[in-house]
Formats: sequence, structure tokens, C-alpha cells
Amino acid sequence: MRDELRLLEPAGAETDASVERPDRRLDARDRASAGQRADRDTRKLDRGGPLPHRYREEPYRGVVLTRAGVDRLAIDDARRPRAHVSIAMIVEAREALRHEVALANRIIERFGLSNAFGHVSARIPGTDTFLFPPRRSPGFADEQSLLVLDTDGKLLAGKGTPNSELWIHARAYAARADIGGVVHAHPPACVCLTQIGQPHRIVHNQGGIFADGVPEFKRIGLIRTRELGDLLAQSLGRGIAIMMRGHGITTAAADVRTATIAACFLEESAALQLRMLAAAGGDASRIRAYTPEEAERVRDQVAPGIVERAWEYYAAVAELKPLGG
Repeated sequence: MRDELRLLEPAGAETDASVERPDRRLDARDRASAGQRADRDTRKLDRGGPLPHRYREEPYRGVVLTRAGVDRLAIDDARRPRAHVSIAMIVEAREALRHEVALANRIIERFGLSNAFGHVSARIPGTDTFLFPPRRSPGFADEQSLLVLDTDGKLLAGKGTPNSELWIHARAYAARADIGGVVHAHPPACVCLTQIGQPHRIVHNQGGIFADGVPEFKRIGLIRTRELGDLLAQSLGRGIAIMMRGHGITTAAADVRTATIAACFLEESAALQLRMLAAAGGDASRIRAYTPEEAERVRDQVAPGIVERAWEYYAAVAELKPLGG
């Protein structure tokens, strides 16, 4: 656990473990107060609520402590360095991120994007490491079982065997510092589009996030090597999603919530496109896909407010639906 805590420490920060201040130790009442706040924050996050005020979400870094959060949890100790971060803070942030990763894995299973296979990960803020589920259905994901890997595919913390397609995640994080969350799933409508030679087209508002297009990775097979992971990351480029022929999709975004919402929106869009194609008797030219100008108007479908609202819904349903439901 201490190794994982070190991974979460902001660069240059000092922790309670490294700084001895016998003359300014928190008394029992202060420690209890800080602990009570942490408990309240955890309960809010467990309910899918907004982040407590002392946290914020940043591009690729995900959940981080705000300056006000650092100050408050330091119990107004003026002697503490401004970069001081206590182990309690690090643990709190770690648990919040773990909860989101586990929940995101359950979301892709509960909403039919994956069943026994598929996985969601999140970058550990400020590092080249990420949280990743062990080798079992994403529907079973929980906070305690998550592993810590680096972008070279090395297991750093946790017990269990990572999925062999860990390279999808590892090399995406290595290629782009702006990526904070990655989803790999096997949504049926998306797979169908790749196998009938139909490119993704924007046919509803939520598809606007794919205004720059969704490329297709045409190679058949699993991504089980570093080299294939690099090739997939190269094919993704600066985009948010890529379809993988006969295989599934990969989405990558600034944080795990956005990557998960993007995966859900892409499958929803593909399912609508297939229904329209069927209704048009297979004539793709009859589908009134959005023009580039129209797509531009709805590009903001992963704006923070929209992501928060969508996440609240997907998270609530995922917690209520049974495994395989």
C-alpha cells in the first residue's frame, strides 16, 4: 500500500510520513474531524454525487486536491509547507479514483458494452501508472481488486493477473499525456458496423463528440503486445474513439468518466445507425447523417455538465441492475 501511496503523491510534495513536526502534531480532535470529512466525502462519491469542494477534475490527471482542500485538511497549520499533502489526503484521493474505475467497469457490463470481457482503466494523477482491473469480467470489478501497472506493462501493485490486452491502455497513456481514462469494450452495434463496411456516421446529438470522425483499426486479433498497443495508439491519434474490426472499440479521454460516457454514446450512435439502415432497406444514402456544420453544433456533448449528468444516470442504473441484467 505504501508503494501505491508514493505513486499518488504530487511531485515535490511532502507527506506526514516524510516530515516530522513534533511541536505541531494534530491533536485527536483535529484528526477525528478530518476523518469525519473524509467519510462524508466518500459517501457522496459512492452515491455518484459531485466531487467534494476540495477536489477537482483536471485534463488527464483526473481527481486532484484543490489548493483549498490541501489547506483545509492541513487544519490551518501555518507552519506546514504550502505543498504539504498528508497521507490521509492521498488515501482519500486514491479511494475516490478506485471507486470510479471499479464503477466504470461495472457500467460497461451492465449496459451491454461488454460481458465476460472488456476493461476500463484510469491514470494515477501525475504519473505514468494506471489503475486496471484483474483478469475477469468487468461486471465483477471492485475497488480492492484493482491493480497498478505502468506504461511498460509492469505490474507495480495489487494481486492478480492483468488482462492480456493491457497494452491497449498502457500504450495509450504512453502516447498521450492528456489521456486520463481508457475504455476497451465489445459493443455489438459497433462491431456490426465494422463487419458490414459502414463507417460511423453522426445521426443524433450525442454523436456530436465524434465530429472529427471515428477511425477503424482493421487488423483482426487481440492487442497482446507492446508493438500492437503502439500501433493502436497511433491509429487513434488525437481522437476520442476508435473502432476495431470484428473486435470492439477503444475510447480515451481526459478522465475515466468521460471515456466511459464516450463509449456508451458511441454504441448508442451505432445502434441507431443500424436501425436507420434497416429502415432504409439497406440503402445507406437514405440516412440523413449530420453534415459537418450540423455536427459542429453538438460537438460539446462531453462538456463537464453533460458528463456529470450522464455519469449520474449510468452509475445509478449500474448499481441497481444485476450482473448480466
